Amino acid sequence: MSKDIRTLKVRLYPNREQEKMLLDTLAQCAELYNSLLDYCKECHEKGEKHPSAYDMMMLLPQMKNEKPKMKTVYAQVLQNVCIRVSRAFDGFFRRVKEKKEEAGYPRYRFISRYDSFTYSQNGFILSKDHLILSPGKQKIRIRGFRKMDGKIKTCTIIRKGCSPNYRWEAAITFESEKRYADNITRIQKDRSIGIDMGLINLIVTSEGKEYPNGKEYIKAERQLSKILRKMSKYEKGTPERER
Repeated sequence: MSKDIRTLKVRLYPNREQEKMLLDTLAQCAELYNSLLDYCKECHEKGEKHPSAYDMMMLLPQMKNEKPKMKTVYAQVLQNVCIRVSRAFDGFFRRVKEKKEEAGYPRYRFISRYDSFTYSQNGFILSKDHLILSPGKQKIRIRGFRKMDGKIKTCTIIRKGCSPNYRWEAAITFESEKRYADNITRIQKDRSIGIDMGLINLIVTSEGKEYPNGKEYIKAERQLSKILRKMSKYEKGTPERER
């Protein structure tokens, strides 16, 4: 049976100390990304073989000794940076092979453009009300949790918005042996049923199963109207309107 990868996004509400930890982690990841970019460039100039993600991971212990602040970042997060650099060069080499006019050599990623970091399988614990991150076991409040079937694979922390009013999210991936169809029970192919679509219930089947209408579109419209009314108070181009 094929694997089914699903993603759960939750909103994070870090306190000041926790947000500082998240920002410091992004800064360390951005610095590591740029250092690895320089290392790969040096290898090319020397005519050496392009380093793989594993080769770059082998450099991490030495780099931690040279830059002790890197030790404050969870090991798998740093390893994921190596994977990101490797994928950036894989895309570059693919575009060169396809003879694209602008292959686009991988660029430096400064802190203002580095907006996420990833835990691979370990280093985080998800519960109904909190997301606990390593190191330091930072217990961050969350909203938007719902139960998901399957094994947790990765957790990506995402920064959005403008300073100082950042919005933080976590994208958590699950791997399952089962396949789902967006909250509707899978129907066997060897039988047929009737479906009635309405306003009170989104779907009612001939077998009597009901799927309620969550009215997500109406909720989204109300939320958008509220945001637009708030935006209209500020002039275009101002930091307040951008936030």
